Amino acid sequence: MTSARFPGAVSVEYSLDPTIVTPVYTKISEVTSSGYPEATNERSDVTNFDSPNLQQEFIVGFTNNGDLVIEANWTGAAEQEALFTEFDKRTMLGWRITVPNLKTGDTSGFVTEFTGQLARCTHNAITPRDPVKLLLTVVCNSPSRSAAAPVP
Repeated sequence: MTSARFPGAVSVEYSLDPTIVTPVYTKISEVTSSGYPEATNERSDVTNFDSPNLQQEFIVGFTNNGDLVIEANWTGAAEQEALFTEFDKRTMLGWRITVPNLKTGDTSGFVTEFTGQLARCTHNAITPRDPVKLLLTVVCNSPSRSAAAPVP
């Protein structure tokens, strides 16, 4: 099902071996919600007795690459089960998010790739009304955004 906001499908994928030249990515099925790694720069206070006009001075410090939060309907599919194994092993995984082009509705939008480890891999509270969800939080390293390769 597509929506007016995202006419194509947003794809969230992972690779068990992101260090090889051409990593093989596996799509996580039935993703219902995906955040985006939000990098922020820390501010370092460098105020001193010589600061002009008695005003604080700051410089940009280290970058925090943020977390990626993913929610999917639990299907028990092999690619979902594998994430629990990788969580237990504390594996550094490759991650890729593909967002469609909002104007054309195709996959010529942009791709973000990065490495990261699972900090959370669990299910939601099970209730009679709600479907079982797969809940993931990925601690991100160095996200890089680029234009998606056009699909032939």
